[in-house]
Amino acid sequence: MKTTKCPSCGEADMVLEVIPRHETRLGGIPLVVPDASIARCPTCGETLVSATEMERWRDVQRQQLQEAGQVPSSGEVARIRGAFGFSVSDFAVVTGVTRQTVHAWERARGAGMPFGPASLLVGLLGRELARRVTGVCSALVEAATDRGQEVKCAQQGLEEAVPRAAPTQKRSPPGPALRARAPGAPSFCVITGNAA
Repeated sequence: MKTTKCPSCGEADMVLEVIPRHETRLGGIPLVVPDASIARCPTCGETLVSATEMERWRDVQRQQLQEAGQVPSSGEVARIRGAFGFSVSDFAVVTGVTRQTVHAWERARGAGMPFGPASLLVGLLGRELARRVTGVCSALVEAATDRGQEVKCAQQGLEEAVPRAAPTQKRSPPGPALRARAPGAPSFCVITGNAA
């Protein structure tokens, strides 16, 4: 086995340790890693984690966040997309990713989506379906319209067209139909036009 000198002090070889229950943070989020492999310098205490081990930690974090209901699973992504009536292309537009990424989220065989801004956004759409928050879909539609994409939004089963804004124009606030939604009622949106 190849030994590596400590990159910090350069005085000692790094020693591999396996910690049965390593408590740390990854991306600022608390994480408990079972059997964590960490190289530690016996002289200065510097620690290193291999790229392969760090990828395993990300997988552990994704699983823990899914179990806690913080990251949608592949089935939940498909359910949320379908409940809002989005095609894969439309869902890609409103979440800011590619169609291939949406397909990957839905076909991840339990792994679901990685933690990040998109998982937070899809989670908020899920909360809107559960009537725990309101206005998420409407805000996404407004943002797509601001980007110059044609957007139609169905509120409580009624189709309402949101006017397309020219890319250089400032968009006016949404019309009364978008603001008059009953509290707790989900927004159902369909994106049309230049889907990625």
